[in-house]
Amino acid sequence: MDRLNLTSSSIKNLKKLFLYLTMGMVSTFATAQKDDLEIGKRDSVQVIQWVETGTSYFFTNSDSCVYYMFKALDLSRSINYDYGISIALYRLAESYRLTGDFVNALHFGFQALEHYRLIQDLDGEFAVISSIGSLYLDLSDYRKALDYLKQIEKQFNNQESFRLNLSNIRFVWTTIGGCYQGLGLLDSAYMYHKKALEDPDMEFDQTPVQALTLRRMADVRVLQGEKAEALSLYRKALETAASKGLTNYLDMGNVLNGKAAIYKSLDQQDSAIYFAKMAYRKAREINRRLSVLVSSKLLSSIYREKDQKDSALFYQDIVVALSDSLYGLPKHRELQLMVLHQQEEYQNNIRLEAAQKERRRILMLLSVLLVFVIVSFLLYRNYRSERLAQQKIAQSYQKLQSTQAQLIQSEKMASLGELTAGIAHEIQNPLNFVNNFSEVSSELIEEVKETRAKSRALRQSSGTEITTEEQLEDEILEDIKQNLEKINHHGKRADAIVKGMLEHSRTSSGEKELTDINSLAGEYLNLAYQSFKSKNEGVDIKLITDLDPTIPKIELVRADIGKVLLNILNNAFYAVTSSRHGGQAFEIQELPKVTIKTKNLGNTIQISISDNGPGIPDAIKDKIFQPFFTTKPTGQGTGLGLSLSYDIVKAHGGDLRLETEEGKGSKFTILLS
Repeated sequence: MDRLNLTSSSIKNLKKLFLYLTMGMVSTFATAQKDDLEIGKRDSVQVIQWVETGTSYFFTNSDSCVYYMFKALDLSRSINYDYGISIALYRLAESYRLTGDFVNALHFGFQALEHYRLIQDLDGEFAVISSIGSLYLDLSDYRKALDYLKQIEKQFNNQESFRLNLSNIRFVWTTIGGCYQGLGLLDSAYMYHKKALEDPDMEFDQTPVQALTLRRMADVRVLQGEKAEALSLYRKALETAASKGLTNYLDMGNVLNGKAAIYKSLDQQDSAIYFAKMAYRKAREINRRLSVLVSSKLLSSIYREKDQKDSALFYQDIVVALSDSLYGLPKHRELQLMVLHQQEEYQNNIRLEAAQKERRRILMLLSVLLVFVIVSFLLYRNYRSERLAQQKIAQSYQKLQSTQAQLIQSEKMASLGELTAGIAHEIQNPLNFVNNFSEVSSELIEEVKETRAKSRALRQSSGTEITTEEQLEDEILEDIKQNLEKINHHGKRADAIVKGMLEHSRTSSGEKELTDINSLAGEYLNLAYQSFKSKNEGVDIKLITDLDPTIPKIELVRADIGKVLLNILNNAFYAVTSSRHGGQAFEIQELPKVTIKTKNLGNTIQISISDNGPGIPDAIKDKIFQPFFTTKPTGQGTGLGLSLSYDIVKAHGGDLRLETEEGKGSKFTILLS
C-alpha cells in the first residue's frame, strides 16, 4: 500500500493542492482530495485482493489465476497503479509459462520487467528475470536460460545489502541445476539442487520449491543410473508437497511420470501404468499440457508393448493432438522458439526507440529552428524505417508460413512412414512363411513325382501297366504344384508392394538449401531414364529438354523436390511404353517421347513434364492425387507417388497441376515461388 504514494496520480494531486492553497481555496480542495484518495485507496485494495486471490490458484489452477490477474491488471491501468500493473503482468507471465503458452509468457514477462524497472523494484525485477530463465529452460535453450539466471546469482553473491526473497533464490538455484542437467553436466546439476535443498530456511518454505528440487534431483539420479535412489527422491517429493498442503501442485505430474518411467524400465508394467495414469489425471485437472503429453507417450508405449492396440491408439491420438497444440515436438518447438526470439528483439527495439525519443525531446529544447529541422528529418526517417520494418515483417511472416508448412509435411510423411513400417512388420512374416512353405512344398511334390516315375519305370520293365488311379494321382500332383507356384508368385507380389510403400514413405532431413532447378531437373531426368533402361533394354524413348538459363537458385528441400520429379518422370516413361506392349489401345503416330521444360515467370518458377502417352480418362482425372489410387495393373504400383508429390509441392508453397487429353498424352506442371 505504500507504493500508492509514488503514483503519478498522487503527484498530480499534490500539484492541485499547491494551486488551491495559493488561490485561497484550501477548504474546497481538501474535500475533493479526500474523496479522490478514498476512491484510489479502495481501488488499490481491490487490486491487491484480486492479486492475492489469483496467487492462491497459482500452483493449482492456472486458468483461475489468469482470470484474476487480468482483472487486477485492468483496474491497475485504469487508476495508474504501477505496482499492481507490475505484479499482475509478472503473475500472468508465470501462469502462461506453466501451462506451456510460451509466446504469451514472454510477452507479459518483458512487460513486467519494464514496469518493475520503472518503479525501481529490484525484487520484482529479479523475480521476472528468473521466470524468463525458467521459460528458456522449458524450451531447452539452456545457454540462454543460464544467461538470465546467472544475473540473479551474481547479484545475490556480490551485494551484501541485497537480499532477494529466499524462496526465489532457491528456485533460481534449482533452475540453474535443471539447465546443467539439460547440458549433460550432471554433477553440476546435482550440486545446485543440493545447494537449494540445504538452505537453512528451505523447511519453512511453503511454496512447492522444495518438492520441485527433490523431483529434479531424482531426474538427475535416473540419468546417472541410480534408479532406487531416484524412486526414493520422487516419493520424498510427494510427501514434502503433502506435508505443506500442496496436494494438487503443478509439478506433481512430472513426479508421477518419473516414477512411471522407472517402473517401465524395470519391466514392472502394472506399476508403470498406475503412476502414468495418475500423472495423466492430475495433469489434466490442472491443465499441465506438457505433463499430459509425457504421460500419454508413456501409456501409449506401454500398451503397445502389451499389444493392447485400442488403448495404445487412444493415448497416441492424445499425443498427436497435444503435439500439434504445442506447435509440434520437437521441430515445431524450434519454430516457437524462433517466434519468441523475435518477440524479445521487438521488446529491445521498443526500449531503444523510447530512449531515442527522450534524447530527441531534450534536443528540441535547444532551438525552435533546430526542432523544425530535426522533426522533419525524423518524420522522414521514421516513415522509411516503418516501410522497411513492414517489408521485413512480411518477409519473415512468409518464411514462417513456409517453414510451418514444411514442418507439417515432415510430420505427415513421418506418420506415413510409421504406418507403412507397421504394415511391413505385421505382413512380412506371414508372407515369408507363405513363400517359403510354397517353395518347400513344391520341391517335395517334385521329389514325390520323381520317386513315382522311378517306381513306374521299374514296374514297366517287369511288364506291369500304369493304372488309371496312378494317372489321376499324377494329374492331381501337377495341379497342386501349379497352385503352389501361383501362391508363391502372388506372395512375392505382395512382398514387392510392401517394399514399394516403404520406399515411398522415406523422408529427407527437411532442410532447405539454395538449389539450381535446371541442374536438379537434368539430374533426375538422367536418373529416371537410366533406371528405366536397366529394366527395358529394348525400348527407346526420345528425351527433350528445354531449360530456361535465366532461372535463379531458390530455397527448397532438394531431396523432396527430386522425389517429385522422379515420380512424375517414372509415370511418364510407363505411360509412353505400356500402351505399346498391349497396355492400352490407341493409334501411335510417333516414337515414345518425354519432354521436361523449365521457365522463369518472374516471382514463380515453372517446371513441366509432358509425354505422348495415352493420356488420362476424364472419369479418373480428379482421383490421381488421392492416396492409394493407381491406374497401373495390380501389383505394379502403390498409388502413393502422386499423392506424396502433391503434398510435397504444397508444403513448399507451390502448386502441382495436370493437363491431359485422352489419346494425346499428359502434362504435369510444378509451380514454385
